[in-house]
Amino acid sequence: MNAHSQRQLTLGALIEALSGLDRARMIAFEFGGCFPTDFACYRGASRTLAIGFSDHGEERSFLVGDLLQKATAMLKKPLTDWNGQTFVPTRDSLLWVSNPGSVSEAAIVDVVERGAVAYIVTAWKG
Repeated sequence: MNAHSQRQLTLGALIEALSGLDRARMIAFEFGGCFPTDFACYRGASRTLAIGFSDHGEERSFLVGDLLQKATAMLKKPLTDWNGQTFVPTRDSLLWVSNPGSVSEAAIVDVVERGAVAYIVTAWKG
């Protein structure tokens, strides 16, 4: 999958996509059996967000409703980016997948349902 041919999701687009899904459905990334953890500033670009990931068992119960709640809460949460600038994420804030302090260049480009799981789809954007 190529991010140059797909539009990178914003926080608002993610909220809209999740709102249309069953909130009790499990959600995961499409790679490596990993699950979303939390939102943070993305180190690779100012004023953007990243969703962290883990393959640990405690995240295996992470649901669409959990991620939707966290995403919505980000619209009111002041953050300090890696350049020391404070900002409040907006619906237009771009989304990446990366753990805090890392740069992955993996953009979030879609959310799809397959079977019992909703998957966050990523694509390399270099």
